[in-house]
Amino acid sequence: ARHAERLIGRPNNWHVDQFGTRDVKEFLADLDFFLHYPHEDYIEEFGRAPMEAMAIGVPVILPPVFRDTFGDAALYAEPPEVWPMIAKIWQDEAAWLARVEAGREFVNRNCTYESFTGRLS
Repeated sequence: ARHAERLIGRPNNWHVDQFGTRDVKEFLADLDFFLHYPHEDYIEEFGRAPMEAMAIGVPVILPPVFRDTFGDAALYAEPPEVWPMIAKIWQDEAAWLARVEAGREFVNRNCTYESFTGRLS
């Protein structure tokens, strides 16, 4: 988290695990939502981290630049819109479960070994 801390400081509610100390599945299973807002200078080839969260069953919120990649599988918001979006979905279990299902469906349709050969074609 050193790079993020240099950019924005260290919020008092952060808990930072050292790389490799927790299994990805274990980490993601502890989340209610997965937010992925990489620095604008970072070039993201695909979005593996959001895909992993979707596969585990965690609703994903992304900046709108990811819409072409993930379509309806994720939710999209500018940073000031994130907390109101979370609050709205948190109050509606059916909406939360629909986001879980949309993410898993995306992963099953686009990210399996079986789908790989079709993507190469």
